Amino acid sequence: MEFKTVFIQYIAPALLTLLGSIFVVLGKVAISYVKSRFKQLNHFKGDSIVMESTIQSIDEMEDEMQIALSDGKLNKDDLISFKKRITSLAESKLKNLYGFYKSDLIGWINERVDIALPKFISPRIKAFVSKNL
Repeated sequence: MEFKTVFIQYIAPALLTLLGSIFVVLGKVAISYVKSRFKQLNHFKGDSIVMESTIQSIDEMEDEMQIALSDGKLNKDDLISFKKRITSLAESKLKNLYGFYKSDLIGWINERVDIALPKFISPRIKAFVSKNL
């Protein structure tokens, strides 16, 4: 037997099978990486939408906030109304975000609002108090 015939009959098919298997595995790894990256980017997009909705709601309610903060404190009813407004605004925006899905969307939004709202309200309270004292 010549080397050429042995190579064509035995070695080449084995190499092609091995290369094919490697390409399939690399393809699956690449697809899973792209999917995880897409999910991660969507999470950050969703979080930024909640932050944007928080800022937008605070800006829209500037007059209501001044009335609510006239005594220098933010009571629970005002905080709940702020949260409801932010949650409804963020929910309407997130439903239109392509590829974004959370099984408990309202719970996730509320969790994000609980984290974001004190960060945005605190400077406004300080500015309001310093402006009105």
